[in-house]
Amino acid sequence: MRFLCLHGYGTSSEIFEQQFASIAKELGERHEYVYLDGEVSVTKTELAGLFHGNTLAYYDGCESQQVEQAHGIVADLLAEEEVPFDAVLANSQGASLAISYLLHQQIHYPSTTPPFRFAVFFTPGIIVSPDRKYKDQEIRSFLDKLDQNDIDKILMGLLDREGKAMIELEKFTGLHNLLPRERELCLKLVQQIETLLHTRRSFNVGETNAFPDLTASPDCKDEFPRFFHPVYTDERISIPTVHVIGSDENTAVKRLAEIAKMLCEREKVISVVHRGVHEIPHKSGGVNAVVQAIERADFMSQRTW
Repeated sequence: MRFLCLHGYGTSSEIFEQQFASIAKELGERHEYVYLDGEVSVTKTELAGLFHGNTLAYYDGCESQQVEQAHGIVADLLAEEEVPFDAVLANSQGASLAISYLLHQQIHYPSTTPPFRFAVFFTPGIIVSPDRKYKDQEIRSFLDKLDQNDIDKILMGLLDREGKAMIELEKFTGLHNLLPRERELCLKLVQQIETLLHTRRSFNVGETNAFPDLTASPDCKDEFPRFFHPVYTDERISIPTVHVIGSDENTAVKRLAEIAKMLCEREKVISVVHRGVHEIPHKSGGVNAVVQAIERADFMSQRTW
């Protein structure tokens, strides 16, 4: 099989190859791995672990424009490669990018065959649309009804690089102005922002452009992050997907992993839980479980649905 490999934030193709070595060995030598580096240089974080290599990212915030540029990198590689890929192997931010790319393609080109037969995701993070106007009407439906104090709470959380400001939804005074559907959207999406901030603080990702530039739009309506989220994203990734996560991950990371699974067709989701934290399995139990899941996904992708 031929795999496209997307690394995690603050790592690189060089590091991802080291992280994936145990699984690659167990899969056998008959496979080909094509690694794609991000183009944003970032400071090494805990996500890189003890591995040595360049520390890169596909994007360093949650702005749609950056994600759009990352989509372009993936699209360019797919266009250049004469031999098609069987699957995408993606870790952390790379997994978020892969999910975003697949969903965006499915939304805008529903009749086009997906670029991969199946996908393997290791602990994906926040999944952002490359479309700066994605679900604009839905987002504005609640932002327009929140009062300025609530908007300020969102702003303070987004802009605070020291991690001292938290977005406390229970203290939002404008929630009573929202219709039930608007309230659901508000709670889910603001919680997603809080989860984003929590994970970046947990991994000591604070020196980069983690937050949107809100200086030109102080009411934050234009720059509110455009997440893919099952609360309003109707489309689901149609190919078989493997979702790998460590049993000891923190709650925020597990929440993001669950959201990622909900963006895929349920009957084609294969879940693997290994003993570990934010890492690609390297011990025999986890390695064997991932290999079996990849083989199952490969088999499923060759069936007629």
